[in-house]
Amino acid sequence: MRASAFWLVGSLVGGLVLGYLAHVFRTGTTRNAGIALGVALGLLAGEAAYTVLFIAFVWVGPMDFFVWTRLGAAAVQILLAAAAALVALRLRRPPVSPRVFMMAAAVSTVASIASWHLIESVRMTL
Repeated sequence: MRASAFWLVGSLVGGLVLGYLAHVFRTGTTRNAGIALGVALGLLAGEAAYTVLFIAFVWVGPMDFFVWTRLGAAAVQILLAAAAALVALRLRRPPVSPRVFMMAAAVSTVASIASWHLIESVRMTL
């Protein structure tokens, strides 16, 4: 019951955050739109990046089918997030600042990886 409530609250907060970022991307200035898209990319790719880093540096088990499946899913998630960001960058008029977008995406991805580490720690204790 606690785990279900935890993920329900997390999905509600995540949906609100991503919806707000989409609104800022559509209506904001060039700089704000770049920041919003970078943060959204970091949030969408953060779990997959955490999975890749976890398997690369922490995983001590065998590299069996389960691990390769997790890595494949993480790669697809990262590629889809990057493709969505590239399409959004291409379609937005006026265009966003690529430098602002890349800096926001890098910072957001690092923060998202740290957040997923915290979420996994909490999930393991529930």
